[in-house]
Amino acid sequence: MSLQSATDAKALYPTWYSTMGHVLLYSLRGPLFATLFVTAVQPYYLAMVQTLQLPDTTVFIVGTFLVYTITYGIVNGFFGLCDYYGWLQEYKLPRKKSMQPSWELIKSTLLNTALNSMVASPVLLYVLYTYVLNMPTQLTPLPSLLQCMAHFTGALWTNEVGFYTVHRTLHEVPYLYRTVHKKHHQYVGTIGIAAEHAHPVEHVCANVLPTFFYCLFVGVPNLIWFTWLAWRLCETYESHSGYCFKHTLLSCMGLLNAYHAEFHDFHHTVNM
Repeated sequence: MSLQSATDAKALYPTWYSTMGHVLLYSLRGPLFATLFVTAVQPYYLAMVQTLQLPDTTVFIVGTFLVYTITYGIVNGFFGLCDYYGWLQEYKLPRKKSMQPSWELIKSTLLNTALNSMVASPVLLYVLYTYVLNMPTQLTPLPSLLQCMAHFTGALWTNEVGFYTVHRTLHEVPYLYRTVHKKHHQYVGTIGIAAEHAHPVEHVCANVLPTFFYCLFVGVPNLIWFTWLAWRLCETYESHSGYCFKHTLLSCMGLLNAYHAEFHDFHHTVNM
């Protein structure tokens, strides 16, 4: 779809009431599941770091890199296998041949992601951890259940508001859409890896800062940060995957992100 005017770049948005209803439900179920998860795995995490006896900086940076890399590989690998072998096609969102990404675009995305994850992000995290942040040590125990839920809720809302604000601005200001956000919309029919196909300005302002801000600047224990990062990555990869698991058991339980996938796919394929 060609960009005819500034209005072509503006997105259609769901109603305020439907959005708030979803976010309120999402902000209760997600933090609850995340809190139960970190509570269950905390003894194993503490035993592991006590055994390894690595510096706090190393645990934070390497842990973040491993969480990112493993989540990226598992989630995007799964959806890639679904596309290749034709699995779960009943949940595949409609695609025309013209919507399929080119191999050149996919290669460019993979290269850009590799540079960000293996070079830019570790350097940024090292500088932040060493000179800016006041993070707890690797052996800091979790706070109470309510405090854990509050941290996950804070991270969720910070991300929702931050991403929405930046993303909407990129669509509402023609110059920013043309020079920054249009790169992301090179994917019409998105796949999981398209989540990180973005101009450097958008990558920092819409992806990195909303995701990082609460956990890193409030200073939550590592386990909460690692869990939130994996949660956020799963959500964005699924939203870009081209699959929508609406009305499935896992989606109804709040463990999948059909609402995001359905709206975001419409945003790319219909309302560029």
